[in-house]
Amino acid sequence: MAIVRYSLEEIKKMPSLTDWERLRNMQDEDIDYSDNPAWTDEDFARATRNGKPLLETQKSDNAEKSLIAKRQRIPMATKKKKLVVND
Repeated sequence: MAIVRYSLEEIKKMPSLTDWERLRNMQDEDIDYSDNPAWTDEDFARATRNGKPLLETQKSDNAEKSLIAKRQRIPMATKKKKLVVND
């Protein structure tokens, strides 16, 4: 298979295959997370930040878990009254 190269000008002239109007109108609840399972407390316990283990306070702090989940777009599994990012 040959490598095909395009200049920036050529790329800009190509038609977009993305339905931008649909994306602009999309709400958060319209996003399908079915192929991205929710994280459990055990998943967060094994999590690392830049290859370094999280501090114990970071592992147990629900706000930190929520922040990590939001930044990484990870649905967060929760129990009872804990914060729900995505179920």
